[in-house]
Amino acid sequence: KHSRWAMIGAAALPLIESKTQLPAIHAFDHLSDEAKTLIVGSIAAGEGMTILKGYENPFSLNVSNAYFKMKEDYIPGDIGLSLHKKLIEELEMKELTSGRIAMIGFVLMTLQELITNKSIL
Repeated sequence: KHSRWAMIGAAALPLIESKTQLPAIHAFDHLSDEAKTLIVGSIAAGEGMTILKGYENPFSLNVSNAYFKMKEDYIPGDIGLSLHKKLIEELEMKELTSGRIAMIGFVLMTLQELITNKSIL
């Protein structure tokens, strides 16, 4: 999941900067309160769905000591695609490699903007 967010961020920074000509790391600060609420609410809803799908209910009377316990049949990062097992393994490896590169790239782009306070474009 971290690599997916990094891939989105690594693509979003240059895209935002191409439209605003300002450092993208400060773009969220300039949004309206309604837009900020919509973005944060969407992220929270997505994370909530992941929690409901992947973790045991800690308040369930049927499961003892269910705090932070992942469901047995849940695979982290699974978005429900039913593909051939060999194809899934190949795609997972490509996603992991791209995600690692995106995490490094996103961190470096963010650091560059924080240090120089100039856009990367």
